Amino acid sequence: MNRKSYIALFGVSLVGLGIGIFVYKKRASTKAKGIKFSVGTPALNTLKSIKEPALLKLVMDKYDFDARTKTRYFWNSEEVDDSIDDWYPASTVKYLAAAGALERLSKLGFNSEDTTVTFHYKNGKNPTVVPFTDILNKAIVNSDNTKYNQLVQVAGHQRLHDTILADYDLHLSRPYVKDAWQKLTGSREFDSPQITLQDTSGKSVILEADSHQAPRACPSRSSCARLSSFTDSIYDLVLGGRFDISDSNRSELLRVLSAKKPRGDTFLDAILSQISNEAFDVYHKAGFAINYYSDSILLVSPSGKKAYAISAVGFKGRDSLTDLGKAIGQLINDGVV
Repeated sequence: MNRKSYIALFGVSLVGLGIGIFVYKKRASTKAKGIKFSVGTPALNTLKSIKEPALLKLVMDKYDFDARTKTRYFWNSEEVDDSIDDWYPASTVKYLAAAGALERLSKLGFNSEDTTVTFHYKNGKNPTVVPFTDILNKAIVNSDNTKYNQLVQVAGHQRLHDTILADYDLHLSRPYVKDAWQKLTGSREFDSPQITLQDTSGKSVILEADSHQAPRACPSRSSCARLSSFTDSIYDLVLGGRFDISDSNRSELLRVLSAKKPRGDTFLDAILSQISNEAFDVYHKAGFAINYYSDSILLVSPSGKKAYAISAVGFKGRDSLTDLGKAIGQLINDGVV
């Protein structure tokens, strides 16, 4: 989806560049194969400093597909990239739950647009029947927590960790909105009830109940991740070819990632406000909880020659990444990165 760029005069940018190490994960990336990795140059240090909130961290990768290079830039992110439990990723994790659910539907031969999901919860109430597109739209576009929990159940909690999340050191420990979830399901965990998948052709598959739980790497939090977990995974999902999702189901996921969100676009909008020389295709999912605001973004040039994978977290408040976003946008617009 193209987002309109606006010309703005804002003279802030980055200092304090860190360094980092890139490691290819288990799933082979088709797009990134043969790309040479390097660490960003100190050119960022020549620019004006920005005023930082209480916490401000970023990991950004620039892909130049003509030159076959990938450059990683850090902003105050060494600590967070070494630890998975010193910040709260909140709703940013939801697109990976969606990827896991869509990967499972794809392997079972279901088109997400034509599939209805029936959850046979153990609370004794009537089964919960929901079109999968409703779950996907509300979880990613509206950031509904119950629908996110249901994505995890469709994917299978243990299966999701074994097949996708382990590649990125990202962990979903327990459901969000636990009280409301227990009222709906009879459980405060990600236990999957018996689930029936049915499409418009009449095809039906029953997924048996599964109470296996993935280990809790962050027992005091509902989710945890490295910041680079999102920088790597948003690229892999859109361009990297690491997910076994059918073309039609992948199109649905890219549709919701590129959609304008009712809230959570503050960082993205700040970046785009400074870019006037081209309109990038945009994919992202933001999160906000306990005053941590985070976002995972992929910007792809219309020519397909370059892309930027950007992940950041700020504390305190939804505006904690605004100045950083404007700085990043200016650097991209000016060709510094």
